Amino acid sequence: MNVIACWHTLVSSLERHMNMEGNRSPTKTVDSSNPGNGLAARILDFLETVSPSRNGSVLRGKKMFGSMVDVGCGDGKSTLLFAPYFKRINGIDRSKAQITKAEDAMAKHPPVSKSSISFQVATGEKMPFPDASQDLVCFSRSFHWMELMSDALKETRRVLKPSGCVAMYCTSFPKIERQISYEEVALGRAVSEMNKRSNEMLDNFFRNFCDMHPRCSLAVDDRYQRIYDSIAVENLAKRGSKFIIIDDKDLAIHKRCVSLTDFSDSLRAYAGYKCAMLALKRLEMDTNPLEDLLKDLRFLWGVEDLSDDEIFLNITWDVSLILCTRPARIK
Repeated sequence: MNVIACWHTLVSSLERHMNMEGNRSPTKTVDSSNPGNGLAARILDFLETVSPSRNGSVLRGKKMFGSMVDVGCGDGKSTLLFAPYFKRINGIDRSKAQITKAEDAMAKHPPVSKSSISFQVATGEKMPFPDASQDLVCFSRSFHWMELMSDALKETRRVLKPSGCVAMYCTSFPKIERQISYEEVALGRAVSEMNKRSNEMLDNFFRNFCDMHPRCSLAVDDRYQRIYDSIAVENLAKRGSKFIIIDDKDLAIHKRCVSLTDFSDSLRAYAGYKCAMLALKRLEMDTNPLEDLLKDLRFLWGVEDLSDDEIFLNITWDVSLILCTRPARIK
């Protein structure tokens, strides 16, 4: 089945089954890749607003909720966002390797929290939790990867308490800015134009070289709008309890002071890049568009005399967020 056919099958399945859808160069890398308190706070505010008297309790001056599931938790960074706010947090992912990473990270850097956090291999279509046991189900950049989204929504409805909520968020392709020195600013470098051109080149790399899965467009281009339109929730007219947030800069994911070495390694780990490179290998083509991109960026930035470990970037991923109360019954 070709890409266009896959896309039309995906959309028709969705509609049919759900029936609704300027600094000095730094000396080290600072990891701030989590969406941060902005995203967690927005989700928790919604949860408290739609069910203020039934979900939460106060512990040491903080609002504490009962239990939640982080679906597609990956290496656990998204899960830790909620550690200060829930008594129990369950991180699930279909990848055993990712669960191992999350458990290792938790062992090395346990959260300063009273939360009980556990990770296990499981899917959003079949969650290993009792009926009506969760206050929140959060799909962390994962809902568009559910094998059958309608099944994931049915399972979400099953495990959520009647007063529970759903959060789904996705991200755009990364946007980059090179960190430049005061000296370069003084020389009048056209920083905004340079950043604009850098991101045009990066976007071209993702779209025209990488083998982008059709479902990625639900996150990158559609920004979950079609998924939002497909979801029906209980008591919508009464509560006004479903909305989508797009392009809110307060929710953006930021990663500061990333070396070009680390950024290029992350691009090499991208599944779309790996698939495209395998295709080139089968065709016996001795070319690497990622190396060409890095070379062009270094030329654009005028830093050909620096090593990749001496070039630092700020990276931003825009976030789209869906918040809603318990999904309605799905036939």
